[in-house]
Amino acid sequence: MSLFWRSTIFITSAVANFFAFQAIARYFGSADPTWMATLITVSVVVHECAHAIVMTIYGLKPLMFFALVIGGAMPTQIEKMKQLPWSRMAAITLAGPFANLVLVGVGALLYLGDIVTIRQFDQIASVNTQLFFLNLLPFSILDGGRFTKLLFDSVPEHLDLRFARTLGVALVAIVFVTSIFTHRTTALTTMIFYFGLVHRAFRDDPVGSRNRQAIKPQEQIRWAVFYGAMLCVGGVLFNMIPDWME
Repeated sequence: MSLFWRSTIFITSAVANFFAFQAIARYFGSADPTWMATLITVSVVVHECAHAIVMTIYGLKPLMFFALVIGGAMPTQIEKMKQLPWSRMAAITLAGPFANLVLVGVGALLYLGDIVTIRQFDQIASVNTQLFFLNLLPFSILDGGRFTKLLFDSVPEHLDLRFARTLGVALVAIVFVTSIFTHRTTALTTMIFYFGLVHRAFRDDPVGSRNRQAIKPQEQIRWAVFYGAMLCVGGVLFNMIPDWME
């Protein structure tokens, strides 16, 4: 598919999403539906653009589209994507959620620069934290599911559960400590993460670690630590930041 058609699909679907979000925000009585539509659209677009940028770095031509909060950035060269080392596929997968975390930081800078109000900053932080944290859930249709499949397929079979439980316990611990100070809890979401990780470890490819594309042993720990750090940061922010609909 040519650059023209890929760009047309990207722009058309993004604009359509903006108007859809605006109508939804107006229906639910938002005080500023245009602001909310802009915020959500930008957050989703940046998320998908991050996937696309990393794909481009690795020599793939991305196709992006948007359908409400569900966006997509996929390569047009499927066979070339399948030949990538899994460490590169992991980078593509986690680029989107990481971009939403960066937007939380950008929102903080905008607030410190008196460009947005505290209420607007809370909304920027809340929308992007939810996109960031929930996308890390270890279920197949989400970025977290694709990443954990790559990780657990690469890890030797006898180490899968150790990786899963370490990640899960770290998240449970940090969320529990945070909830003591914030008096808010995300216990249900946290337990879904924990059991999702364990389930994913059990459902991995038992011979995946022998694949020449698998993440190398020295990289497995680095990727697991990076994903675990993202989980913990997401859990803390999820507990601390007011919900954008409140």
